[in-house]
Amino acid sequence: MTFDQFITKWNGNGLDVDNFPVGQPNQCFDVFIQYNREVIGLQDYIQCKSSGLVKDIWNDFDNTVLPQFYDKIDRYAKGEKGDIAIWGNCPIAPYSHITLLIEDKGTIQRVFGQNQPESYCTTKELSSTGLLGYLRPKNGNATREQVIADYLDILERNPAGVD
Repeated sequence: MTFDQFITKWNGNGLDVDNFPVGQPNQCFDVFIQYNREVIGLQDYIQCKSSGLVKDIWNDFDNTVLPQFYDKIDRYAKGEKGDIAIWGNCPIAPYSHITLLIEDKGTIQRVFGQNQPESYCTTKELSSTGLLGYLRPKNGNATREQVIADYLDILERNPAGVD
């Protein structure tokens, strides 16, 4: 599945992958987990261990499986479509927030996520104030299908693997 297909599939729909917190389904975190499963190929459930908030994904990045799938990009770098954008405590997200980046417009981020404030998936423009940074898929925002197709193309052109 591609980034755009993921957005088309979930836009306007609520997503709750973990039934947590009880009584408060459809959190921003659920979109991150589902995106990992459907687009990135990461099936592990990433826990927010230090504070229980999504800012832990940024703060505890090196102590998770995430470095195998993502590069951590500083907030001052330009985000790319398909990056994960993470905010700490700030006016738009008093407890932190995580979204999928559609476009980095400098002081504004065009993103896809939920609980912003609707309890279903939407596209929004959010202030960059409080942005911690981005997680960029190691495959350069290519989909699993693209990575496999590229690999098969290389094998077809050079089946013996000899240059």
